[in-house]
Amino acid sequence: SLDIGDGAFDLLFDTYREQRPTWGPRQYLTRAGEISNAKRLEEYIKLIGSAETAIFEAREENEAEFRKKRRRWDRRDGRPEGPSDREIAMQEATKQMDYLSMIDTMVATSKPGDKFVDGWTPPKDAKSKDFKGRYYFEKLGLK
Repeated sequence: SLDIGDGAFDLLFDTYREQRPTWGPRQYLTRAGEISNAKRLEEYIKLIGSAETAIFEAREENEAEFRKKRRRWDRRDGRPEGPSDREIAMQEATKQMDYLSMIDTMVATSKPGDKFVDGWTPPKDAKSKDFKGRYYFEKLGLK
């Protein structure tokens, strides 16, 4: 998930600028509006995708910091402060358990040697947060 506020343009352009010289002279992702090399595009997209976990981790940290600021502002302005850290932690724990339950079911019903998603391995314990997996689990409403 790319968002302008998370530096999406910088990521896209910087990755393109880094990869462009490796494609050879006068080689690009597209030519006359058509994809000129599907493998090249796939590698470019993989590089973009590999940044997602770091983006999700930073987003979570930024949201937590904003919640703290918001509480201070609300307290200062005499407004209700919203959910407490404890309430947020309880909601997070519930979401994490839902996600891990889905993962457990998926792993239990798979056959030995089944691949899930290229490069992904299931989280090993409840404390390990799979930022990317959790994001798509929640966004797509998977159960």
